[in-house]
Amino acid sequence: MASPDSKPGAEPANTGEEPTLMKILSSPSFSDLKVHISPTKQTFNLHREILSSTSTFFKDFSLATKSAGIAEIHLPHLSTTAFSQITKWQYDGGITFTFDEKSVEIFKTIEFLRIPSLRREFWKQLKSFCRGMCTLNATSRAVFLGTFNMLCKYFKPDDLEDVICCMVDVITHFVVVEDLFLEAMEKGKVCNLFVVGVLGARRRVGHWGVCGGCFSDVKGEGKVRVKKEVKVERG
Repeated sequence: MASPDSKPGAEPANTGEEPTLMKILSSPSFSDLKVHISPTKQTFNLHREILSSTSTFFKDFSLATKSAGIAEIHLPHLSTTAFSQITKWQYDGGITFTFDEKSVEIFKTIEFLRIPSLRREFWKQLKSFCRGMCTLNATSRAVFLGTFNMLCKYFKPDDLEDVICCMVDVITHFVVVEDLFLEAMEKGKVCNLFVVGVLGARRRVGHWGVCGGCFSDVKGEGKVRVKKEVKVERG
């Protein structure tokens, strides 16, 4: 399993065999921790030492329950899907984020469990995803923009620089329609950190800074021409 200071998110070598820790995960034989997730209490049979190696939350919990043979905890507010994906990463070190709506629940779970190495990997993959905006069609870009706005609700003020870095790659692929943007802000549909990210990105790339693959300059007219369809859905 990858340690917090190793290469989080790196896929394990493909040897044709299931990693040892994944075999342990799939068998409850030596489990000393039962984690019940969501209101339905789906049970995960896990191991305190493995979870504690990456999660500060479970490290603190393990210290508090070290005298118990088998400890139990119910986390009703967490998503079963998100927790399952994070748990697999804790056992084999491999994870790929898709940055759809599911990624919001995953990030919230990372924050709750306090897993700094996985948080860094999330940002690393998010920045890489943003640099590939040209590979997405208009609908996929619009969906991602909504997801990014939702993620901004859970990012911290200290994440502002990373938000701006991502937004620099994102904003150049969109034409911001001022009245629709203002309407979304007035209705509370746009997160404050998202707005600051847009402003910071625009200051860095300039008012007319756009992606050369999506737009072309219309010289002398002070505007840009769309080279391929770019649709931004109303919030």
